[in-house]
Amino acid sequence: MKKSHKFFSVLCLFALLTLTVATPVLAFEGREGDIVVIEADEVIEDDLYVGAEEFTLEGTIKGDLFVVGNVVIINGTVEGDLFAGANSVIINGTVMDDVRIGGAALDRFATPDEPGRMLMMRAGEAGGLTARGWTRTLRLARTIADLDGATGVLRRHVAEALIYRRTTVGAQADFDRRAAARGGAFGLGEAGPPQTPFLQT
Repeated sequence: MKKSHKFFSVLCLFALLTLTVATPVLAFEGREGDIVVIEADEVIEDDLYVGAEEFTLEGTIKGDLFVVGNVVIINGTVEGDLFAGANSVIINGTVMDDVRIGGAALDRFATPDEPGRMLMMRAGEAGGLTARGWTRTLRLARTIADLDGATGVLRRHVAEALIYRRTTVGAQADFDRRAAARGGAFGLGEAGPPQTPFLQT
């Protein structure tokens, strides 16, 4: 099975699980298929969940959009949040609230410049970034770049993201040490080895 097909299968499974555990009292609409298109004159009044190889939005979604697939193209308007897991996410239209992207598309949206990439590499080589930590740092750096009005992720955005991560990881490690010292008084069981944060300027 090709890598892209495996990725698409995992994303579709995630979409089905999301639909399964959705709270019944909440209104939402679901679409699935190889190619799903929301036409320009179509308005979705609720949240929309989509599982498709290729999804194109030309119309308007009043709520949030949750979509998993290979290619996601947003030409219309999402008045809520956009949650997209795909190999390619293209936003030509408007997303009025937050955009959260996973999958291969994250690398294209959040890849830092060369100095920023080198800083990330040094942090990873020093053992301060797990695979999950790398992804979270990239996402945070992308958000910082957006708030800064920058078109790309620069070294200063990566550095700030690593500082926030160092603060958060350090606080969690301190909490875990105190919980372990009290014999699991917080009901968390044994604390694992603390993760060593890293930031070198």
